[in-house]
Amino acid sequence: MEFRIVNGVLTRYLGHGGVVNVPEGVERIGPRAFMGCGSLFAVTLPRGLTAIGPMAFYDCVNLQQLELPDTLGEIEESAFTGCGLRELRLPEGLLTIGPSAFSDCRKLRVVSLPDGLQVLGDGAFSGCTLLQALTLPPALVQLGRSPFEGCVNLQIRVGPRSRRFSAVDGVLYNRTLTELIFYPCGRRETAFTIPPTVVKIGPEAFIGCEGLTGVEIPDTVEEIGEAAFSGCTGLNTVRLPDSVRTLGSWAFAGCTGLSTVWLPAHLSRIPASAFKDCRSLNAVTVPEEVTEIGDRAFAGCLKLCSVNLPGSLCSIGSATFQGCRELIFAAIPAGVTQIGSRAFEGCTDLSAVQLPDGLTEIPERAFWGCAHLRAFTAPKSLSKIGRGAFAGCTGMRWAILPEGLTALEAETFAGCTGLTSVRLPDSVTSIGSRAFQRCTGIRSLILPPSVVRIEEGTFAECTALETVTAEKGLKVIADAAFSGCIKLTKVQLPRSVTTIALDAFRRCPLLQIEAPVGSAAAIYSRKRREHSFDT
Repeated sequence: MEFRIVNGVLTRYLGHGGVVNVPEGVERIGPRAFMGCGSLFAVTLPRGLTAIGPMAFYDCVNLQQLELPDTLGEIEESAFTGCGLRELRLPEGLLTIGPSAFSDCRKLRVVSLPDGLQVLGDGAFSGCTLLQALTLPPALVQLGRSPFEGCVNLQIRVGPRSRRFSAVDGVLYNRTLTELIFYPCGRRETAFTIPPTVVKIGPEAFIGCEGLTGVEIPDTVEEIGEAAFSGCTGLNTVRLPDSVRTLGSWAFAGCTGLSTVWLPAHLSRIPASAFKDCRSLNAVTVPEEVTEIGDRAFAGCLKLCSVNLPGSLCSIGSATFQGCRELIFAAIPAGVTQIGSRAFEGCTDLSAVQLPDGLTEIPERAFWGCAHLRAFTAPKSLSKIGRGAFAGCTGMRWAILPEGLTALEAETFAGCTGLTSVRLPDSVTSIGSRAFQRCTGIRSLILPPSVVRIEEGTFAECTALETVTAEKGLKVIADAAFSGCIKLTKVQLPRSVTTIALDAFRRCPLLQIEAPVGSAAAIYSRKRREHSFDT
């Protein structure tokens, strides 16, 4: 049996490929029915068929001929992705082409869409690099995002009876020319002037137009959609008019040649990934009305050395400036109450940061790997420093921690090899595991009475540490807490200590523990000498 058919649904093709005639009575081709059939050359589908399911002919790389019946109403998601089709004539009864239905059909040159087609899904013909011309039918009412992304040879036409769309010089607009929907990325022009009728630049309208070096945006434009110019690697300068009030996420992401951008005065928000990986961008002035900068907005802007942030700013998202390795100074405005995790992670040239009073938390890995950050003065309002917040800041010489700080999470200052001293305020109650691991410059340490537990590896491999004084209140010293502190000679422990892990001071060959007679710490010290825990 070549076919597995259940209640009119062809669920699986079991044949050997070549030329295939699907039998009468089949009303639907099920999901993945012919998927990956590399030997399939031609298919004829029967009259009465109404739908072709998701991925039905996915990756049939040698499928060149396809005959579809007039009864077919819907082709679903990725149905023919990656097929070897060269020409495609779709039946008059077809109403819907689903997302990515013919994506990556890299040999496809000619497509004829039926007049009755109503829906063309997201990425329907994306990656069809040889597709040359396509006319949108008059009945089309719904056009998905990036239906022709990567179609570098495509020219768009619109039938004269269309009520929704129009085309001017191959550029697709809505009927009234107020929205620019699609700009063919294969156009030879290097510059483009958007018509003054346009109010909105649609999502992904210019995506991947690598040859475009300049775009003139008129002062009629109010909205730039998500990923509108993403991947336009040739763009070098962009001026956004003050009429723009809404900027979509990923709007200019991956514009690797963009060196200068002027942002509009009335913008209130810079969204997520708006300028991510704009590797040539060297300076940004954020407008005075902006209150929020979204996640990864400027992440990967490798040459960004200057950012001016406005007093209106309240929030900086996660990884906003991650990897901006040439950024030298960051002055966070007084109104900012929230900084996201990894906000300045990997800003290796960052030498100074000014944090506002009112900030209560520095989150996870906020300044991780900022190797040139010389010092850290925390605002008085700070109560928590997150995991790895300053880990790997090898150039940091000192850190001033405020009264009121209660928690240092794991790896907070791990690997800060230049840190020579740290004063823990009396308010600190929690120090996370490996919080000061490999801080090889610290020579002495005083633990306040508020600290009741030293976690695993908290001060491990602090190779310059010589003395530790713990005040009354400390109860537990966990595994490897001071492991590898090879110069540690004196530790003073109070009677309040009840538990010391066996290897808490492993590889501390010079250590002498001072503790009250009969205390748990004194008993541990005696056992340590007897059993030689230094190895």
